[in-house]
Amino acid sequence: MSSQSKPLSTYFLNENDSEISRLNGQYLWFKSIWDYPQLLPFEIDVARVSRVLDAAAGTGAWALDFVSLPGVRDRDVQVFACDVSTAKFPDTDAPEVKRIKFFECDITRPFHDDMLGTFDLINLNYMSYALTKRGWKVALQNLHDLLKPGGYLIVRDSDLVMYNDEHPAPPCGQKPDITAIMNGPAPLSNFNRIFSGCALQRDFVIGLSYYLPRFLEEASLVIQSSKRAVVPFGDHSDKHKGLNGSSLSAFKAFSLDNFNQVFSMLTLAMLRGGTLELADGTRITSEEDRRALMEDLKRAAVDGGYTVLNEWVIVRPQEAT
Repeated sequence: MSSQSKPLSTYFLNENDSEISRLNGQYLWFKSIWDYPQLLPFEIDVARVSRVLDAAAGTGAWALDFVSLPGVRDRDVQVFACDVSTAKFPDTDAPEVKRIKFFECDITRPFHDDMLGTFDLINLNYMSYALTKRGWKVALQNLHDLLKPGGYLIVRDSDLVMYNDEHPAPPCGQKPDITAIMNGPAPLSNFNRIFSGCALQRDFVIGLSYYLPRFLEEASLVIQSSKRAVVPFGDHSDKHKGLNGSSLSAFKAFSLDNFNQVFSMLTLAMLRGGTLELADGTRITSEEDRRALMEDLKRAAVDGGYTVLNEWVIVRPQEAT
């Protein structure tokens, strides 16, 4: 299959109530890590925002949080949320839900003409397990076209690699060494055989922080600022703090539950595809062996580790006069 005929995006995780609950919990966890007093990065003045899109919104958690902001809830701000599937959107008549215009849309496909050039702010969270490299390029161009000149795009995402204090993340913007990541000492190598390996098999981007600046340049978008945050799990939750110093210890139990749910989905997908293999060459070929592997992974995760999240505040430049 040629690169042009491969799908630009693939979402293969669950869409059931358990996954909705996990995603909403993950939103609160990551929000505590970014640790902003008013949800938005400091560069963005909410008083100047009148039309907003939460792109690939998942459960719509960010959009719901946004409409509750003091600078938004008492103003006539138009808020939209889209996703490739509406299955995870809230099904309620709550006032904050009714303020948001939810619609189905794949961000790798063009938006309606009447939406182009109309948005002051677009939010795009955690698409690394959905977009291929070409998918990122197409999606960013589509989002560029939605923004007004001078409008902002916030992108937050992972490099899809796990680390620990003995094997730390490389400097920001450095391309991860995928071979070393997946063949180093266990259990970290086995974590990455699954976490990074499953992404590689689907042509997702490992090391987005290395590639994204180039993708943005191709889409005529400009980075105004960037930040990097550690997302700890297990015992590392007691060692690392949010960007403004807040404790993350309260999320230790959730971090392990999140690990277990995500790895259960990933190992099941790899088992079905015949690609579940550990760093020592052991191939997992039965559901019984997969379950035993999951028990080993759960025990190892208690000692902890971390992933790295990146945030970019991006602007569509003003048009030359």
